[in-house]
Amino acid sequence: MRASRPAALFIATMRRTTAALILAALAFVLHAAAAPRPQAAETSQAEVEAALPAFESYVEAFMAQAGIPGVAIGIVADDRLVHARGFGQRQLGGSAAVDPETLFQIGSITKSFAAGTEAWLVDRGRLAWDDRVVDLVPGFRMMDPWVTAEFRVIDLLAQRSGMPPYVLGEMVVLGYDRQAMIDAIRHVAPVSSFRTTFGYQNVLHLVAEQVVMKAGDAASWESFLRDRILSPLGMTATSNTAAAISGAANHAVGHSRSGGAIHPIPFDEDFYNVGAAGNINSNIVDMAQWLRLQINRGTVDGTTVIGEAALTHTWLPQVAVVQGGSYASGLVAGSDAAGRVIWHNGGTNGFASFLGFDPDRKVGIVVLTNLALPGAGDAIGNRFLDAMRGRPAVDHGALLLQAAAARDAAEREVLQSPPANPRPALPLAAYAGLYDSPIFGRVAVDADGSAPLLLTVGPRNTQIALTHWDGDIFAVHFPDPAARGMEDPMGFLQFEPGIQGGIRSFVLDFDTGALDGPDRPRFRRLAD
Repeated sequence: MRASRPAALFIATMRRTTAALILAALAFVLHAAAAPRPQAAETSQAEVEAALPAFESYVEAFMAQAGIPGVAIGIVADDRLVHARGFGQRQLGGSAAVDPETLFQIGSITKSFAAGTEAWLVDRGRLAWDDRVVDLVPGFRMMDPWVTAEFRVIDLLAQRSGMPPYVLGEMVVLGYDRQAMIDAIRHVAPVSSFRTTFGYQNVLHLVAEQVVMKAGDAASWESFLRDRILSPLGMTATSNTAAAISGAANHAVGHSRSGGAIHPIPFDEDFYNVGAAGNINSNIVDMAQWLRLQINRGTVDGTTVIGEAALTHTWLPQVAVVQGGSYASGLVAGSDAAGRVIWHNGGTNGFASFLGFDPDRKVGIVVLTNLALPGAGDAIGNRFLDAMRGRPAVDHGALLLQAAAARDAAEREVLQSPPANPRPALPLAAYAGLYDSPIFGRVAVDADGSAPLLLTVGPRNTQIALTHWDGDIFAVHFPDPAARGMEDPMGFLQFEPGIQGGIRSFVLDFDTGALDGPDRPRFRRLAD
């Protein structure tokens, strides 16, 4: 699976790069996979403090090498937040420093909270992991009726649905709401057998929201999360909207590496329609409480928020990713010669994050960064966990930057290198017309006699420019790409001729150029 840098708000971050992050992090962390060693002693604050000087020097050096404007780190040991520190600035070139209360987007670490809300309900007997999803969400449909009938609550967050990885991510950036994305699932053809293969995606977390709302008698997943988990943990700074983070006095600004430079980008309300797949804003002080809850197996300061059996069930491997590492439920379960690590990372269009803990040594770390550099949080977090777990010191940051440079070069080769002698296109008017997709609905391609073509798609009629690339292939240009954290062009669209001439359809691919992929959406031309 090819990793990529965050080329778009959702498409190339949560749709694709987060999955690649999981694979890459497993490759780095589990390079010495073997049976876990005997029970390890709990890590003390003194052990953490002894490691801090070298660790913090490493963080500062990596930030300088990678160009990360700001980082916040929280370390939990001895059942408390023993170290919390901010590094750098909330915005590139600004004077406001990051501190432990600075808010960041946490991205796909949100998935662990989705699992937590399910576990809360299981613990109270209001939900079972083996409950059929269709009994709780009657409108839920997979393409295969048998899979629809067999799909259980435990399957929703296990990344083994059989659907293509990152599927339907384009719908978020194009402004479709959550229900539209859930309704689209029934039109997605599987690419592997149900429950057999790791295939990272986000859309089933929206179905999980509806399960929680139904079983929890809640108006929204966010309200259930707040009332049942965040409030008991005192996570009062944590929120789920663009307005909440942008309106806070102490928040980090997200940054993108698009266009060959690092620059700030605004918060986008559309992103928060990813819901339980990634819509949480938080800070180190609050996230330390979530980490304490995990390490203490559901209890914080003498109060049991989630019962141990239900919470630790979310740590159980559900589908293998690599040797020694499996996806669990909103978390990744890894084991090596030093023991176990439970973790997840996150990537949005402007942020990268990491949460990881050793459940036996009872030590963990949260890393929040304000640059969309996939794996930046992992590089920092795993450096610390290696030290606590007696593993050799690995320069995860250097490995990450080497891989990022290779990915960037590969993307430039695809997206920035048009053919020297392109085949001619048809007259642009030949491509104009109305097209329809069972997923995206009706869209329009307009030609006014001069380049570019304009594709109008989505509930807000987003206009995407199409410039000729080669033959019937056109490059895709979103409006305001830099403000969205996108590369330009963003991907490709290929028109397909009919047997009797004329254009019958087109396929669309964002940022990879794999127009023949099985999951690429196809739009059929409507009769004139």
